[in-house]
Amino acid sequence: MNSDINGDSDFFQLGGHSITAMKMVSKINKRLDANMKLADLFENPTLKMLNHKIFPEMSTPQEMKRRSFHLSWKRHFGSLINKSNR
Repeated sequence: MNSDINGDSDFFQLGGHSITAMKMVSKINKRLDANMKLADLFENPTLKMLNHKIFPEMSTPQEMKRRSFHLSWKRHFGSLINKSNR
């Protein structure tokens, strides 16, 4: 499943729902010290959209976090979806 996830993959079309969305937002906020709201994920359900929402201006430290977030997105996203579908 993770190999099918890319920047245009939609969290909800891949099986995400409100509970997995809450978990994802919590992980994003903890990992990136962000202040993302649940509504932000509903309004920005793809990795590309979330990147633009979380990192509207790119500076060197933010770019490093963005790259790290992008690389780990597939792992966290896929693991949350897989757990919720069991």
